[in-house]
Amino acid sequence: LLSVLEQMEESMAEEAEVEEKDAKVQSSSDKWRCMIRAYSDSIAVVSRVPLSASIRSSEQMLETLEQFVSSNADAILVITGGEDESDSTILDEIQRCIEGAYSSQISSQLIVADFNTALANASASEQTFNRMKERSDGASAKESKLLPAPTPDHVQGLIRAHVECLRGKYFRPDFNSALGKLEELPHLKAQRLLKELEVQQAGRPIDGSLYSDISWACTQILHWPSIYKGNKYASTTMSAKALLKHTMHQYSQGSIDFSWVGTATKMYNNLFGIYSQMARNSRNLKEKQVSMEQCLELLDDMLYWHKESGGTIAKPDSHTLGLILKTIFNSGLPSSFDCAQTTLQRLAGLGVKAKQRDYLLLMKNAKDPTKVEEILNRVKANYDRDQSEKPTTSLYSECISAYARSRHQNSVSKVMHLFDELDQLYKSTGDLDFRPDSKLYGATIDAISKTKAQGNKAIRQATMLLDRMEKDFDSGLIDVAPNRYAYTSILSAISQARLPDGHVIAEDLLLRMNHRSRQINDEDILPDVVAYTALLQALSRSRSPTKTDKANKWFAEMETRYAEGNADLKPNKITYNALINCWRMSGRRDAGEQAQKVLELVEQRYQEGDYEIKSDAMMYSSVI
Repeated sequence: LLSVLEQMEESMAEEAEVEEKDAKVQSSSDKWRCMIRAYSDSIAVVSRVPLSASIRSSEQMLETLEQFVSSNADAILVITGGEDESDSTILDEIQRCIEGAYSSQISSQLIVADFNTALANASASEQTFNRMKERSDGASAKESKLLPAPTPDHVQGLIRAHVECLRGKYFRPDFNSALGKLEELPHLKAQRLLKELEVQQAGRPIDGSLYSDISWACTQILHWPSIYKGNKYASTTMSAKALLKHTMHQYSQGSIDFSWVGTATKMYNNLFGIYSQMARNSRNLKEKQVSMEQCLELLDDMLYWHKESGGTIAKPDSHTLGLILKTIFNSGLPSSFDCAQTTLQRLAGLGVKAKQRDYLLLMKNAKDPTKVEEILNRVKANYDRDQSEKPTTSLYSECISAYARSRHQNSVSKVMHLFDELDQLYKSTGDLDFRPDSKLYGATIDAISKTKAQGNKAIRQATMLLDRMEKDFDSGLIDVAPNRYAYTSILSAISQARLPDGHVIAEDLLLRMNHRSRQINDEDILPDVVAYTALLQALSRSRSPTKTDKANKWFAEMETRYAEGNADLKPNKITYNALINCWRMSGRRDAGEQAQKVLELVEQRYQEGDYEIKSDAMMYSSVI
């Protein structure tokens, strides 16, 4: 590009010599426009190449353009200063090209990779901006179009260059220290530039996106301790709230033009995002509560301006809803679920549709599984009415998991009804959003295994579902095979039930885990300490005369595999207790002696440094 520009200048110089020698040859204003536009376009191209050398090249091009304009200003003004309207149009276009060249150079500094680069680029952008301003300040009225003053676009480019220094991903302790030593912090410099522009514009509308850029910078303050110096959330929210309040005041005075309808929404979402992080990360319960209260107050303010503007700005969107729901639930208040329901309905009235993630969040925070099912039923009703929402597999899985978490309302019939309902929906529609997956199977098996009626029927039902899950995976109907938790859920249920053949089912499951692991080459299915311990617990409850022999065999296998490097098979206190209970409930004459040996093994391991399995009163009581 540099080479082409040099050739163009040489051609213009040759044309100028011909014009001087031959009066009949007249100069054309179009050639000046073409030359200046070529420079402007070249700067625009080079400034967007993500190479450090390109920044210097664009600076060089801009400096050459400035020299070209300065040395040829008189000739350009003479040839474009006629009464012909086309000449005036060409001069206006030349002005736009020169302004565009400065904009490209200032904005080029946004191609960054780290804090030092961003800081250097912001400095370079400021130098370019100041040079443009100095050139325009010294220009006559006649020269003003060739030496234009910075426009709001140039101010915005400079603001963006400065606030880029605050991007959170650039944080490092040494960069944080360097930031704190700056004479003027980037976001404060950006606010100063904006205030200067407000004075300069004297009531003429400024594009709201400038305010949005600074609002984004406020969200990045959270990453820089050298700025917030103490309570980061108080400092950050104070800055963001003050800016938002000022912005909406300027809008009410007609001094801001939200040319993009989403700009005001974006500013509100920036502050909602801060409240969401505050509620999630704060360890102070009072601070969590304040974050929710201020979040809801902010929503009131947002809806006020949405109404005042006739619905043209500050309209909540799905991102707004998601951030508010996260803040509400992270607050940990007892009223959070009801508050979230109210917010959901409130925004639904404005056409904000909840997404699957929002429903899942509601479901996860509803303690009552019947309320979770009400949410699912609401989505199902919307699907039946106009298919505006889908009762997806994830929603059914979460509903089933809610019943699994409930001690009193969980039941095999309820869980299987939900499972079969989704299965039928998938078969009737073929819609992949309703396709049963491994999470659904896992949640259903877990729920069945945890039912109060942990008898033979429930465990058989869970085992049959596990069979079906394995077959569906083998045939390609689901993408993920049953994981270890699916098997151990049933094992845990067996260990707590009083089934005559419970230990037999448990042994079969553990052997099955080993077999499936080899069959599909997945070591994550191999039995862990939870599986072996559940088997020992099942054996302790059985009436088999050989249960102690089997218990010793499985415990020995567990220790051997652990010694061979399987860290998941390290016996824990529950494991040793289960082994002692096998002897305690065996009825054998040597039961006390054998239980004593297990206790001595625990104490030996503790003396050797395994402090997680210190013997306790329960162990001694079982041995006695």
